[in-house]
Amino acid sequence: WTPVRYFYRSLPYEEVVAYYAVADVAWITPLRDGLNLVAKEYVATQGSVGGNGALVLSEFAGAAVELHGALLTNPYDAASMVQTLHSALTLAADDRAYRMSRLVSIVRTNDVRAWGETFLNAVNAD
Repeated sequence: WTPVRYFYRSLPYEEVVAYYAVADVAWITPLRDGLNLVAKEYVATQGSVGGNGALVLSEFAGAAVELHGALLTNPYDAASMVQTLHSALTLAADDRAYRMSRLVSIVRTNDVRAWGETFLNAVNAD
């Protein structure tokens, strides 16, 4: 068992998806807005494989506002990071399944088509 895998290099798409599929927790904690697609890719993959992983997300990531069901943390606060990671690792199975199903629903509903339509409607409204 390897609790954390950190790669400081690019990985092939298939390998990234394989890691998303088997990860019990995705710990995505940018210090400012970013890594939104990584969080959504993890959720989409978990949804595709019937996974019940947990998403730990920085409260500073833009996706934190949208991805209800993620466990939010402050990456500037070490105690918050530790507590939130512990919470993710010890979530009850039913809570984990509920949170992931909620996240998957959000990601499937707010796809690129929905984003584009909302954007164009806002442009046309002005």
